[in-house]
Amino acid sequence: MDLPVQQFRTKAEQAYFDMFEAVAKALPGARDAAVADLREKAIRAYARLGLPHRRIEQWKYTDLRARLTDVHPLLEPGELAVSEAGLERALGREIARLPAYRLVVVEGDFRPDLSDVARLKAAGIEAVSLGQALETSPAWLAATLAAVNPREDDPVLALNTALMTGGVALHLGDGVNLDKPIHLVQLDGKGGPASMITRNL
Repeated sequence: MDLPVQQFRTKAEQAYFDMFEAVAKALPGARDAAVADLREKAIRAYARLGLPHRRIEQWKYTDLRARLTDVHPLLEPGELAVSEAGLERALGREIARLPAYRLVVVEGDFRPDLSDVARLKAAGIEAVSLGQALETSPAWLAATLAAVNPREDDPVLALNTALMTGGVALHLGDGVNLDKPIHLVQLDGKGGPASMITRNL
């Protein structure tokens, strides 16, 4: 891929380009032309902007270009064993039992077995893995992604769009009003350093 020429790239900025080049054909939805095009536009926006730094007003207190020095490889897919009891231990009893519709993402993977998928469906909301949605590319997903991505002025969103692999996608029916909030729980495992590029829609 021909990327726009920048005068200087940090090690981390280059590592993200290299990561995209290495995994692009294996990312969820890679065979779907619309998803592949979206990722391509996103990596080009990131290539033009690079990581945000203190000279950008919105990032003047969080200089990612200076702080981000190492980029770890993408986490290999694998189902981490998490039980209902383990989830309660991780969150604490009060948080685990909040009066809410719970959605659980473990190491970037949506876990329907720990989530309130059936109750959400009864309320008019479809909850699916983002990876699964990117593979099947329903019309509602394409419309949602096209509405916000890739932002020409947001390198972090562009990079996330280029490399997104996991998370949860919600599709709300017309006129749906929930009687309680949605509680999104994201858990990490105890493995070595790795990158998880999640997106929740």
